[in-house]
Amino acid sequence: MKQLPIRILGVAPYEGMQVAMERAAEAFPNVKIDVFTGDLEAGAAIARTCHQESYDCIISRGGTANMIRSVTNIPVIEVQLSSYDVIRAMKLAENYATRYVIMGFPNITGPAHTLCNLMKYQVDIVTIHSAQEIRPTLERLRSEGVEMILGGMAPHRIAQELGMNALLITSGVESLQSSIEHAIAIGTCFQRLRKERLFLTSIMRGESDSIAVLDEEGEPYYTAPGELPQEMWDVLRQKIPEIPARAPLRFYYTHYRKFYRIVAQVVRIGNDKYYLFHFTSAPNPIRSGKSGIRTYSKNECELFFKNSFFNLSGALGELKGKLDTVAAINQPVIIMGEVGTGKIQMAYYLYLRSQDNTKPFVLIDCAVASDKDWEFLLNRYDSPLNDSGNTICFQNFDAISQTNGWALVEMILSTKMYIRGRLIFCYSRPEGSQLSEVAIHLLRSLSCVPMTPLPMRKRTDEISSLASLYLKELTMEFGKQITGFDAAALEQLRGFRWPGNYIQFKRVIRELAINADSFYIQGADVAEILVRERNEMAFPAAVPSGFEPGLTLEQIIRRAIEQALQENGGNQSAAAKQLGIGRSTLWRHLNHT
Repeated sequence: MKQLPIRILGVAPYEGMQVAMERAAEAFPNVKIDVFTGDLEAGAAIARTCHQESYDCIISRGGTANMIRSVTNIPVIEVQLSSYDVIRAMKLAENYATRYVIMGFPNITGPAHTLCNLMKYQVDIVTIHSAQEIRPTLERLRSEGVEMILGGMAPHRIAQELGMNALLITSGVESLQSSIEHAIAIGTCFQRLRKERLFLTSIMRGESDSIAVLDEEGEPYYTAPGELPQEMWDVLRQKIPEIPARAPLRFYYTHYRKFYRIVAQVVRIGNDKYYLFHFTSAPNPIRSGKSGIRTYSKNECELFFKNSFFNLSGALGELKGKLDTVAAINQPVIIMGEVGTGKIQMAYYLYLRSQDNTKPFVLIDCAVASDKDWEFLLNRYDSPLNDSGNTICFQNFDAISQTNGWALVEMILSTKMYIRGRLIFCYSRPEGSQLSEVAIHLLRSLSCVPMTPLPMRKRTDEISSLASLYLKELTMEFGKQITGFDAAALEQLRGFRWPGNYIQFKRVIRELAINADSFYIQGADVAEILVRERNEMAFPAAVPSGFEPGLTLEQIIRRAIEQALQENGGNQSAAAKQLGIGRSTLWRHLNHT
């Protein structure tokens, strides 16, 4: 008799482990694995709703595995963390100058103790035994001056909420493959115990993209193909009283700009009653009639900022404290900075920490808004500018026409819009350029709080930290095992001028992570990408003032170098960095006859 494939449910505490677990399973042709992401209680909820779906065993890690054991009778195989996994995270932490502490459940701190004892590392290790211990322990460590935590997913997440840096200790492919081998041995013995929910499977395959089931008390009972966010469960629960006993209920719902048609009905299995919801996704219009105006909810803005480079790498830096202060008062803000310095992400951050974050965030792109859009904004009674409590963000305010700009300022002043809601103006301003007359008038008449994010070239000392923290997030996302950058790679990153600022920096680090085929990103790989960036970005250095016409190109270059040397006190390295060239190139032009 042919043996049936082993069905495994994988519950990964973080997204990168989900990808790595799926890849590890490819080496076992007689294994079928479904992997979901959920940490601690979320992971236990996944197991609770999915464990009757014909799975032979469950694979998870650490505290999540312990919680799953309490809600299921199916064997739970714990991914054992190896000392090799711990040392990879410690090596990456060495790129960051801050003192760090290893914190986690015994499955993490046990290998860490063993490694540190063998290698004679002097590292503080803190063991916790329950999820309730995490926050108070982190608050104590923060009060003691600890700024970085190495640990599992729950300490990693809560540390970030507390404003601490955090690196996640990930599981390598070797540990995952060992766990799958163990699961095959155990799962073979438990195949006869599998129980299938055939009625849910057939309904799911036949009529909808996905389904969700609530029990008679309105508690989540089942969902497929993946877990639903809490707010969607709340919406379904509110619909229960409206579902007829013998007929379906049809309604629509939009979640994170995705539109769903939902059919709800009552299902009885024996004496038990369930509420079954079919989800069918439907396309949203690609663009609305008002192309320059978008309205977002708090949840959407949280998603935008949470997944942004500025949150994942801590790139807001010292501005974060000032943003928190300004968010507490209802004062107009003008954010002035170069292209790619995160002005919109700063606007999202201000909105999310303001008292009116339950009201809409209205984004008006002045570079895209048409005359019809401005007619609607300035003259219609249903304009979002007439609502109270809204956060209105004017993106690319430098691109607004004088006519619309003066009309907008007049409306803001005459209707006291700055009192009824929060106003944020994002102004793209190259270094040394002047503000427009409209912006100057706005700044003065509204007493706007000015904020200026620093360009990348003025934060060279932080580039190593920004790159390392963002790379750690990418290793989780891509399921790769990248330890960090070698010295030459970091030197290349620090020496580049970054004319596209953080947007360019994020793109380069992301491409390096995608193409990486070893534990360290090499200097040669960075150099190759930066050469292309110099050629493609086309950000020529400004010609110094006072150049008379008729100079040759070599004369112009030489004078630019001489001016840079004068500005940097004769320091050739600093002058070369300012001009975005190497020292050898600078020397060659100086000695050209």
